[in-house]
Amino acid sequence: MKAMLASDFAQVKRFVLQTAAICACVIVIMIVSCDSLMMGVSMGAAVIAVMLPCLMTYSVLSYDEMAGWARLRETLPLSKRDIVFGRYAGVLVASLASLAFSVAVALAAYAVIPATGLGGSAFDAQAMGGVSLPAMAGLAGVGGMSIALVMLSVILPIAMRFGVTRSVRILPLVFVFGFCAFAGFMQSKFTLDLLMGMTPVVAGLSLAVGALALFIASALVALRLYGTREF
Repeated sequence: MKAMLASDFAQVKRFVLQTAAICACVIVIMIVSCDSLMMGVSMGAAVIAVMLPCLMTYSVLSYDEMAGWARLRETLPLSKRDIVFGRYAGVLVASLASLAFSVAVALAAYAVIPATGLGGSAFDAQAMGGVSLPAMAGLAGVGGMSIALVMLSVILPIAMRFGVTRSVRILPLVFVFGFCAFAGFMQSKFTLDLLMGMTPVVAGLSLAVGALALFIASALVALRLYGTREF
Protein backbone atom coordinates (compact mmCIF):
# COMPACT_ATOMS: atom_id res chain seq x y z
CA MET A 1 0.00 0.00 0.00
CA LYS A 2 2.87 2.40 0.78
CA ALA A 3 4.34 1.73 -2.66
CA MET A 4 1.02 2.64 -4.30
CA LEU A 5 0.77 5.84 -2.28
CA ALA A 6 4.32 6.84 -3.17
CA SER A 7 3.70 6.08 -6.85
CA ASP A 8 0.47 8.07 -7.03
CA PHE A 9 1.81 11.13 -5.24
CA ALA A 10 4.94 11.11 -7.41
CA GLN A 11 2.61 11.55 -10.39
CA VAL A 12 0.43 14.16 -8.69
CA LYS A 13 3.42 16.38 -7.85
CA ARG A 14 3.88 17.22 -11.52
CA PHE A 15 0.69 19.25 -11.82
CA VAL A 16 0.02 20.50 -8.26
CA LEU A 17 1.04 24.11 -8.97
CA GLN A 18 -1.01 24.24 -12.17
CA THR A 19 -4.08 22.87 -10.40
CA ALA A 20 -3.62 25.24 -7.46
CA ALA A 21 -3.53 28.21 -9.85
CA ILE A 22 -6.76 27.04 -11.50
CA CYS A 23 -8.43 26.67 -8.10
CA ALA A 24 -7.32 30.17 -7.07
CA CYS A 25 -8.91 31.58 -10.24
CA VAL A 26 -12.11 29.63 -9.58
CA ILE A 27 -12.54 30.93 -6.05
CA VAL A 28 -11.82 34.53 -7.07
CA ILE A 29 -14.50 34.28 -9.75
CA MET A 30 -16.95 32.80 -7.24
CA ILE A 31 -16.42 35.57 -4.68
CA VAL A 32 -16.51 38.39 -7.23
CA SER A 33 -19.63 37.10 -9.00
CA CYS A 34 -21.77 36.39 -5.92
CA ASP A 35 -23.92 39.02 -4.22
CA SER A 36 -22.78 37.81 -0.80
CA LEU A 37 -19.21 37.25 0.27
CA MET A 38 -20.38 34.40 2.48
CA MET A 39 -21.98 32.68 -0.51
CA GLY A 40 -18.91 33.28 -2.68
CA VAL A 41 -16.52 31.91 -0.07
CA SER A 42 -18.72 28.87 0.61
CA MET A 43 -19.28 28.06 -3.06
CA GLY A 44 -15.60 28.53 -3.84
CA ALA A 45 -14.54 26.16 -1.06
CA ALA A 46 -17.10 23.57 -2.16
CA VAL A 47 -16.12 23.74 -5.84
CA ILE A 48 -12.41 23.32 -5.08
CA ALA A 49 -13.08 20.43 -2.68
CA VAL A 50 -15.03 18.67 -5.45
CA MET A 51 -12.73 19.53 -8.32
CA LEU A 52 -9.29 18.74 -6.90
CA PRO A 53 -9.77 15.06 -5.90
CA CYS A 54 -11.54 14.29 -9.18
CA LEU A 55 -8.84 15.98 -11.26
CA MET A 56 -6.02 14.25 -9.42
CA THR A 57 -7.67 10.83 -9.54
CA TYR A 58 -8.47 11.01 -13.23
CA SER A 59 -4.95 12.27 -14.01
CA VAL A 60 -3.34 9.37 -12.12
CA LEU A 61 -5.62 6.78 -13.74
CA SER A 62 -5.00 8.21 -17.21
CA TYR A 63 -1.23 8.31 -16.71
CA ASP A 64 -1.27 4.72 -15.45
CA GLU A 65 -2.95 3.55 -18.63
CA MET A 66 -0.91 5.75 -20.96
CA ALA A 67 2.46 4.76 -19.48
CA GLY A 68 1.57 1.10 -18.95
CA TRP A 69 1.98 1.27 -15.17
CA ALA A 70 -1.16 -0.81 -14.58
CA ARG A 71 0.39 -3.78 -16.38
CA LEU A 72 3.81 -3.23 -14.83
CA ARG A 73 2.36 -3.41 -11.32
CA GLU A 74 1.16 -6.93 -12.03
CA THR A 75 4.81 -8.00 -12.32
CA LEU A 76 5.81 -6.37 -9.02
CA PRO A 77 5.55 -8.00 -5.57
CA LEU A 78 2.25 -6.24 -4.89
CA SER A 79 -0.99 -8.02 -4.11
CA LYS A 80 -4.26 -6.92 -5.70
CA ARG A 81 -5.36 -5.80 -2.25
CA ASP A 82 -2.29 -3.56 -1.99
CA ILE A 83 -2.99 -2.03 -5.40
CA VAL A 84 -6.70 -1.37 -4.84
CA PHE A 85 -6.58 -0.26 -1.22
CA GLY A 86 -3.43 1.78 -1.89
CA ARG A 87 -5.22 3.68 -4.66
CA TYR A 88 -8.26 4.30 -2.45
CA ALA A 89 -6.03 5.45 0.40
CA GLY A 90 -4.30 7.86 -1.97
CA VAL A 91 -7.64 9.27 -3.13
CA LEU A 92 -8.80 9.72 0.47
CA VAL A 93 -5.58 11.50 1.48
CA ALA A 94 -5.85 13.72 -1.61
CA SER A 95 -9.47 14.52 -0.73
CA LEU A 96 -8.59 15.54 2.82
CA ALA A 97 -5.68 17.65 1.57
CA SER A 98 -8.02 19.26 -0.98
CA LEU A 99 -10.48 20.07 1.79
CA ALA A 100 -7.81 21.84 3.83
CA PHE A 101 -6.53 23.66 0.73
CA SER A 102 -10.04 24.75 -0.32
CA VAL A 103 -10.80 26.30 3.07
CA ALA A 104 -7.39 28.01 3.25
CA VAL A 105 -7.74 29.50 -0.22
CA ALA A 106 -11.33 30.60 0.46
CA LEU A 107 -10.39 32.41 3.67
CA ALA A 108 -7.31 33.97 2.07
CA ALA A 109 -9.41 35.23 -0.84
CA TYR A 110 -11.99 36.63 1.59
CA ALA A 111 -9.24 38.52 3.40
CA VAL A 112 -7.78 40.01 0.21
CA ILE A 113 -10.66 40.59 -2.24
CA PRO A 114 -12.85 42.97 -0.17
CA ALA A 115 -9.93 45.44 0.00
CA THR A 116 -10.11 45.73 -3.79
CA GLY A 117 -13.74 46.84 -3.68
CA LEU A 118 -14.90 43.71 -5.51
CA GLY A 119 -17.30 41.07 -4.24
CA GLY A 120 -20.69 41.26 -2.62
CA SER A 121 -21.94 42.33 0.78
CA ALA A 122 -19.93 41.49 3.87
CA PHE A 123 -20.43 38.27 5.77
CA ASP A 124 -23.24 38.42 8.30
CA ALA A 125 -22.84 35.81 11.04
CA GLN A 126 -26.23 36.76 12.48
CA ALA A 127 -27.96 35.78 9.22
CA MET A 128 -26.33 32.36 9.41
CA GLY A 129 -27.45 31.65 12.93
CA GLY A 130 -24.19 32.75 14.49
CA VAL A 131 -22.04 30.35 12.42
CA SER A 132 -18.63 31.91 11.78
CA LEU A 133 -17.17 32.40 8.33
CA PRO A 134 -14.38 29.78 8.82
CA ALA A 135 -17.03 27.31 9.98
CA MET A 136 -19.19 28.04 6.93
CA ALA A 137 -16.20 27.62 4.60
CA GLY A 138 -15.28 24.38 6.38
CA LEU A 139 -18.82 22.99 6.11
CA ALA A 140 -18.98 23.91 2.43
CA GLY A 141 -15.61 22.21 1.89
CA VAL A 142 -16.81 19.09 3.72
CA GLY A 143 -19.90 19.04 1.52
CA GLY A 144 -17.77 19.38 -1.61
CA MET A 145 -15.37 16.66 -0.47
CA SER A 146 -18.31 14.36 0.29
CA ILE A 147 -19.71 14.86 -3.21
CA ALA A 148 -16.28 14.10 -4.66
CA LEU A 149 -16.03 10.89 -2.63
CA VAL A 150 -19.47 9.78 -3.81
CA MET A 151 -18.53 10.44 -7.44
CA LEU A 152 -15.21 8.64 -7.08
CA SER A 153 -16.95 5.72 -5.36
CA VAL A 154 -18.70 5.15 -8.67
CA ILE A 155 -15.77 5.95 -10.95
CA LEU A 156 -13.00 3.92 -9.30
CA PRO A 157 -14.49 0.39 -9.41
CA ILE A 158 -15.42 0.79 -13.09
CA ALA A 159 -12.06 2.32 -14.02
CA MET A 160 -10.10 -0.35 -12.15
CA ARG A 161 -12.07 -3.12 -13.81
CA PHE A 162 -12.18 -1.85 -17.39
CA GLY A 163 -9.47 0.83 -17.54
CA VAL A 164 -9.99 4.53 -18.21
CA THR A 165 -10.53 4.24 -21.97
CA ARG A 166 -13.25 1.61 -21.79
CA SER A 167 -14.89 3.08 -18.68
CA VAL A 168 -15.49 6.40 -20.50
CA ARG A 169 -18.23 4.65 -22.49
CA ILE A 170 -19.91 3.37 -19.32
CA LEU A 171 -19.64 6.23 -16.84
CA PRO A 172 -21.98 8.71 -18.61
CA LEU A 173 -24.87 6.26 -18.26
CA VAL A 174 -24.00 5.62 -14.63
CA PHE A 175 -23.98 9.33 -13.86
CA VAL A 176 -27.28 9.96 -15.65
CA PHE A 177 -29.08 7.29 -13.65
CA GLY A 178 -27.22 8.22 -10.48
CA PHE A 179 -28.08 11.91 -10.83
CA CYS A 180 -31.77 11.12 -11.35
CA ALA A 181 -31.79 8.87 -8.28
CA PHE A 182 -29.94 11.45 -6.18
CA ALA A 183 -32.24 14.29 -7.28
CA GLY A 184 -35.29 12.22 -6.41
CA PHE A 185 -33.84 11.29 -3.02
CA MET A 186 -32.94 14.89 -2.14
CA GLN A 187 -36.41 16.13 -3.11
CA SER A 188 -38.28 13.45 -1.18
CA LYS A 189 -40.29 14.49 1.87
CA PHE A 190 -38.26 12.18 4.12
CA THR A 191 -34.94 13.80 3.14
CA LEU A 192 -36.24 17.36 3.38
CA ASP A 193 -37.76 16.74 6.82
CA LEU A 194 -34.52 15.11 7.97
CA LEU A 195 -32.33 17.99 6.78
CA MET A 196 -34.63 20.64 8.23
CA GLY A 197 -34.26 19.04 11.64
CA MET A 198 -30.45 19.20 11.58
CA THR A 199 -28.04 21.99 12.36
CA PRO A 200 -25.53 22.82 9.58
CA VAL A 201 -22.72 21.10 11.49
CA VAL A 202 -24.71 17.88 12.03
CA ALA A 203 -25.87 17.86 8.41
CA GLY A 204 -22.29 18.33 7.15
CA LEU A 205 -20.89 15.61 9.39
CA SER A 206 -23.70 13.22 8.46
CA LEU A 207 -23.00 13.78 4.77
CA ALA A 208 -19.27 13.14 5.30
CA VAL A 209 -19.89 9.93 7.26
CA GLY A 210 -22.31 8.66 4.62
CA ALA A 211 -19.86 9.45 1.81
CA LEU A 212 -17.01 7.74 3.67
CA ALA A 213 -19.12 4.62 4.25
CA LEU A 214 -19.95 4.49 0.54
CA PHE A 215 -16.26 5.00 -0.31
CA ILE A 216 -15.26 2.03 1.87
CA ALA A 217 -17.95 -0.14 0.29
CA SER A 218 -16.71 0.96 -3.13
CA ALA A 219 -13.17 -0.18 -2.24
CA LEU A 220 -14.46 -3.67 -1.43
CA VAL A 221 -16.38 -3.81 -4.71
CA ALA A 222 -13.33 -2.55 -6.63
CA LEU A 223 -11.17 -5.29 -5.08
CA ARG A 224 -13.52 -7.98 -6.37
CA LEU A 225 -13.77 -6.39 -9.82
CA TYR A 226 -10.03 -5.81 -10.11
CA GLY A 227 -9.46 -9.50 -9.34
CA THR A 228 -11.30 -10.40 -12.56
CA ARG A 229 -9.45 -7.92 -14.78
CA GLU A 230 -7.28 -9.30 -17.56
CA PHE A 231 -4.23 -7.29 -18.73
